[in-house]
Amino acid sequence: MPSFPLSARVSGTVEMNTRIERGGIASALGLIVLGLGAYLIWAFVTSPEQWIWPAAIIGAIALLVAWKSESGRELMSSAAGGAMRGAGSMARRSTSMARSPGDDSSEERRFRVVDQQGRAFDCLMVGELTGGTLKPGDDVQIWGHFDRRRLIRVRKVVIVATGATVTAKLHLAVLLRRANRWIVRLLLIGLVVYVVRQVAW
Repeated sequence: MPSFPLSARVSGTVEMNTRIERGGIASALGLIVLGLGAYLIWAFVTSPEQWIWPAAIIGAIALLVAWKSESGRELMSSAAGGAMRGAGSMARRSTSMARSPGDDSSEERRFRVVDQQGRAFDCLMVGELTGGTLKPGDDVQIWGHFDRRRLIRVRKVVIVATGATVTAKLHLAVLLRRANRWIVRLLLIGLVVYVVRQVAW
């Protein structure tokens, strides 16, 4: 396996694609809202005695207001219907946030290089290029690492003829969306662990 920096020549065309990054902060917030709602329901079901007095006080106030006048009864009726519709709307929005997070895009450049021993390597550079462009036939020095597919994940390229340093920059929104994947996984793992512990105890 060659060491870095790898001295090579760009062979063939440099293909540029756009990759859609899914999973923004919205999906994590949606899961948090759903988890909070599930926790409140679980708390009420497992410990109704802690909730009975607050519920009774709220119910008594609601009955007094409704009993006071006909307009009050209509108001309470419309408020109850609005609360139910609002809860359903919040649940739908939360589910939508969890299932359909925002999108953003990042540039991917794939190209092949041939080193001085005639060995060919496939390269991938992700992000918006800064410092220059890559063209077929360029003699370059590459910094990066090999992934599981024997693909070089390029971090930096120096074009020998001009001395220009080419790097790839990812936007903050893309980095947040990538980090969010781990946030969502941690939330799901935490929820599973919590449910298992509650059931086991």
